[in-house]
Amino acid sequence: MPDMGGEMLGRLIKADPQLCHISLLLLTSSGQKSDRARFEEAGFSAYLVKPTRSTHLIGALAALWGATLNGTALPEIITRHSLAEAHAAVQRSLSEEALPFSHVLIAEDNAINRKLATRLLEKLGCRVDVASNGIEAVQMWSSLPYDAIFMDCQMPEMDGFEATAEIRRRERIIWPALHIPIVALTAAAMAGDREKCLAAGMDDFLSKPIQPGMLRSFLERWAWSKTEGREPVAEPTFSNQ
Repeated sequence: MPDMGGEMLGRLIKADPQLCHISLLLLTSSGQKSDRARFEEAGFSAYLVKPTRSTHLIGALAALWGATLNGTALPEIITRHSLAEAHAAVQRSLSEEALPFSHVLIAEDNAINRKLATRLLEKLGCRVDVASNGIEAVQMWSSLPYDAIFMDCQMPEMDGFEATAEIRRRERIIWPALHIPIVALTAAAMAGDREKCLAAGMDDFLSKPIQPGMLRSFLERWAWSKTEGREPVAEPTFSNQ
């Protein structure tokens, strides 16, 4: 910037007792090997090279804000490389820490969404079957003892609400002592969706695109109930984040 660059401004802010608590993120047009140590010494908590990807900027801001809320210091200055390493570590942990859900069913009419959900579940150690509509989902559930079903709400021929209601009806007749967990998949959380899912007999709610962390949270809750032989929560959590 003219007159005073961002690095000098950062040094002045950190030298001011009333401003030194502020977390600083520097955007630079060129990245050099010596930048990391210099910017860290100047008091910056993060720096990114322009043009900056939105995922890097959001990730850096989230890390800075998280440290501020927790009152903790960051172990090192945040860079695009450290963000990539952290993301890779999370992905490795998701794939390595398999959950005790051996067989799940995905009912989804969109081929891309089916493929994405299948890959995420397989990384969590699940064996996955797919159905393209509610009728197929009911038929497949009737033939195989799945551990869980991920049910798209809007499908041709029979939607997820109808399919879930039919599964619950048959469940009461065929396997009255069992309750298969069913999670609703929807592209948008609309007013009244929660009540509609509950009325159909669904146990949880995930908004698309599916996030690996929320998917794992659902499986962890039901994996605990499966091993302990009890319900995971008194009421469905309906996680839409």
